[in-house]
Amino acid sequence: MTAPSDLRLAELFGHYWDNVLTPAEAEELDRKLAADPESREWFRLLVLQAVAVADRTPGRNSRELETTTETGAASRALGARRWSRRRVLQYTGGALAAGVTGIALGRWVWPDRTPPTAPERFARLGSVRGDITVRSADGTAYPVDGPVPPGSTVTASGPSASAVLFYPDGTNIAVTQDSAVTLSADGTQLQLDRGVIAADVRPPLVGRVPLTLLTTETVLTGASGAIVTLSQTATVTEVGVQRGAVKVFAPTGKAFGEVRGGELLTVQGDGDQIQKQQIRETPDKYAPDLARPLVVGLRGDWAVGHRQPMNAQTVVAPDFWHDPYYQRKMHQIRSDNQWTHGYFRLHADSLVRVRYRVERPGPGQVCFCVRTPDVRSPTTGMLEWNGTYAPNLTNPGGWQTIEVRADALLNNKHAPKFGPPWIGFLIIFNTYESDLKLQVAEFRVSPPEANT
Repeated sequence: MTAPSDLRLAELFGHYWDNVLTPAEAEELDRKLAADPESREWFRLLVLQAVAVADRTPGRNSRELETTTETGAASRALGARRWSRRRVLQYTGGALAAGVTGIALGRWVWPDRTPPTAPERFARLGSVRGDITVRSADGTAYPVDGPVPPGSTVTASGPSASAVLFYPDGTNIAVTQDSAVTLSADGTQLQLDRGVIAADVRPPLVGRVPLTLLTTETVLTGASGAIVTLSQTATVTEVGVQRGAVKVFAPTGKAFGEVRGGELLTVQGDGDQIQKQQIRETPDKYAPDLARPLVVGLRGDWAVGHRQPMNAQTVVAPDFWHDPYYQRKMHQIRSDNQWTHGYFRLHADSLVRVRYRVERPGPGQVCFCVRTPDVRSPTTGMLEWNGTYAPNLTNPGGWQTIEVRADALLNNKHAPKFGPPWIGFLIIFNTYESDLKLQVAEFRVSPPEANT
């Protein structure tokens, strides 16, 4: 059984399921579920998993309680009760409200809404943040908090946008910003159309088919019990395995091999170029040679922007392209999305340094999309320098320098709601619609100890 990261929620759920909530605990649980959408999703998921186990496990004497193991109270709860679905539904819907200080916990499991049309074996969408859409193949829009109809596409657009697909078997798949996934008609496959997902894949329920993950270049099977990150761009697919193992094939059936915990598989050119290596630790110090790929040995490089050789050095200049967040064309330098391993790790007092020049002044940005150290968490945010790129007036054509601490980049509406360390997985230089003739000659991140 999948357990939430909030151990207190797991403990309260165990007491709730065992019907031993004290009045104080009932009030605490009600406050937690009322205030936190993610806690509500976990509560629903725990009940659904408990229902599934109750349906597929032979009955036991109610005195036979299992010993608490690594999942804490939530694990004990599954061993304590083997009820039918009808009894569980009745219990969660109203019996507890009558028996424990009037708390109506049933509304957190099955709130008032139109009954789902999708069978219960399909996914539910929750932990929704930012701009999320759910649409069928014909463009019909569906609610973003609840069952996901088979064959529909879930899209997360813009900074900080994310959502989680919860399956009844405990599988949860985080859809990160600027990503889209499509569910198959029978619910047994999930295709990543673009962007990044982080999947914690659990064994299927008895009699059900294991979930298969797809991209245009890969098919992942045997992922039960694995934690996987999957990245899809126009030309490259990356498969990163944090735990367990998956088998990777081409859509034609050609085997790419098995990817085990701690390994990263890169597939390019319709499967003609395949590389497997260890997932590196995200560094605190980062100073790329701008004449080379941003991450040597990996695919990480500039997705938008181009290199310009200049005398003894190489600079990077913007391209004019359509920004997916602002929905208009802008002059930008933009890296690949490196969700799995990240480019660098930022602490509050890490120092960011950029050496640049422009031909004329104008507003601009230096932005980092950041995530938590837990690769499974879809929670993201933005660290932003919003200021003016200015020419060097004392030395025309000379270089200017931006130096700023990481914690000074939090003053923006998409700032992360989580504390450091922040894992930077996307780098952006932006001059909006104005072509300032920006050239970047140096970009580096220094760890805290290097700044003392």
